[in-house]
Amino acid sequence: LYTQTVRMMTRFSQRLFVLAFVPKAKLAIAFVQTVALMPTVYELELPEVYYKWLGFFKVFQVDVTEFLIPRACIEGGFRTRLLLVAFGPLVVAASFVILWVTIGMASHVIFRKNG
Repeated sequence: LYTQTVRMMTRFSQRLFVLAFVPKAKLAIAFVQTVALMPTVYELELPEVYYKWLGFFKVFQVDVTEFLIPRACIEGGFRTRLLLVAFGPLVVAASFVILWVTIGMASHVIFRKNG
């Protein structure tokens, strides 16, 4: 049963690779995100059919920042929130790099003293 399941999963992943599923999925997600935000970004009034069609995609619109920092806690409005969303991942990535370098330097100093 295990080897049969592994074989089936291997065939499935090979077919997804041949069909280039991942790039197509990325394009579809980017398209949906772009279309969903058009009324907000461009301040458009669109037909009711548009909003009904996009109602399905609201399930996929998860605002992580709302869980981390509620809107009521952010002073400065949309601009401050945009800056947090834009630069937050960069700050996290820079923190990991600094931590990695610090651990590397500390381990170098510790092993140099001992060895």
